[in-house]
Amino acid sequence: MGSYKIVCVRRDASNMITGVGLEDGSIRQIKEIIERINSEIDSFYTYRNGKHAKIYAKRGEDTKKWYLTTEPDSTDENDLNFLPSCK
Repeated sequence: MGSYKIVCVRRDASNMITGVGLEDGSIRQIKEIIERINSEIDSFYTYRNGKHAKIYAKRGEDTKKWYLTTEPDSTDENDLNFLPSCK
């Protein structure tokens, strides 16, 4: 199992995250990341304010659509929302 740092995000016109950029410069689609997390093939994390935050795949209660979020820490903020856009 590998562990990979997410450093940037790609968003669609409705501001939903559709892809993420890894530290190695590759861009991955959200669907792939969710599959890798749910299959326990790999894990992913962000690094913000001196802290690592593990990425989780969650299913929306209303929409039933899968999305990515970070583990809760001192706030309920999703650290992915603070990452820059991928170039």
